[in-house]
Amino acid sequence: MSFYQKSVACCLLALCAPAQAIKDKDMDFSLGAGNFFKPRYEGSRNYESQPLPYVSFKYQDLLIINPYQGIVFNYWNNEEITLGAGFDYNYGCQESDNAKFQGLGNIDDTMQVKLTGKYQYQDFNTEMTLARDVIDGHEGYTFTPEFNYSTTLPEYYAFIKFAVKTNYASSQYMQSYFGVSPTQASRSGYAPYQAGAGWKDVTLSAFGMRYVAPKWSVNGSVSYKMLLGDAATSPLVDDRSQYYFVTFVAYHF
Repeated sequence: MSFYQKSVACCLLALCAPAQAIKDKDMDFSLGAGNFFKPRYEGSRNYESQPLPYVSFKYQDLLIINPYQGIVFNYWNNEEITLGAGFDYNYGCQESDNAKFQGLGNIDDTMQVKLTGKYQYQDFNTEMTLARDVIDGHEGYTFTPEFNYSTTLPEYYAFIKFAVKTNYASSQYMQSYFGVSPTQASRSGYAPYQAGAGWKDVTLSAFGMRYVAPKWSVNGSVSYKMLLGDAATSPLVDDRSQYYFVTFVAYHF
């Protein structure tokens, strides 16, 4: 998998703030580019800077398409509760990505189906996502609760969002990304390591977006992720603390 693909897959956690929060219209189509500073892989102590393209489409709150969320159709939507379903693309991991992975084999890219739910109360919301591999990549599932506070600042043409989220991962998912099987141990030199199901990480993030012209916005975010449980103690992980920084410019059609 290329670093370009990794950037697209990871960075949009902090970038999916809706333009409708500021502009009252049914549809938003956005193109943009920026820079993403992130760990070389989840658990790495080394960092890299990557250019970041971005394409997003949103029709009301019914249909959402972007690289982070994939495709989501919200089949139930009122002022407080939103229920949806969709799918996204999950990038795997190749031995060639990093010397740390030599002898471990490849984790194939895969498609995930998912169910989503959100409860909104004033400026606060709670989101839940259940995602399941359906094409034998990591062969597992993740459950992600997320708690957000977001608000607009009309006098500054701005939007801010603060979030905390955590990921529960199945044993298949954890073993794929953080475990070392006896066969992998014989090829790689690592001791066997069984990574079981559990809470994989917790992430704190802050995002800000400001319109600098009627159709142009500048965006920035910072995120801190701490790996937990068997992910944190995996022999493949060098640092359980992970930092992500994004700067971004978007044009809204």
